[in-house]
Amino acid sequence: MADTAIQHDRQTLVDEGRTEPLGVGVPERASRSTLQARLRAARANITQPGCYLIYEGFDGEPTVLMVDGDSVRIGRSLNADIRFEDPTVSRRHALILRQGDEVRLVDDRSRNGVYLGGEQVSSSVLADGDELTIGCHQIIFIRIPLA
Repeated sequence: MADTAIQHDRQTLVDEGRTEPLGVGVPERASRSTLQARLRAARANITQPGCYLIYEGFDGEPTVLMVDGDSVRIGRSLNADIRFEDPTVSRRHALILRQGDEVRLVDDRSRNGVYLGGEQVSSSVLADGDELTIGCHQIIFIRIPLA
């Protein structure tokens, strides 16, 4: 029962653009709309064709990661390619997998789920502009086609 209440509270905080107080030393996060605007603005700096993930890095600035391998690991683990030090993120939270021309988001047995456009998914093909939610973190998927 307590786990359900904690998960619901965390999701409510994400939905409202707030985060759970995480303790001393954790910086206050930007509001959801401000963060999304900053992440979308980072898209203007991408000029090469390819697939990219844009998210808020440790320094609070937008970070761009090109999806150039077969997979990108997202989680709290030191082995994650995108690492979030946040209790709302599982050690092994999600995977981004390249499968031919498709790029797929897969929940990697996370505790709080993976959300695509606000809907919880276990696996889904990504399209340009898709918004992913991992714990309390927003990631935007960008696909720039060959000209």
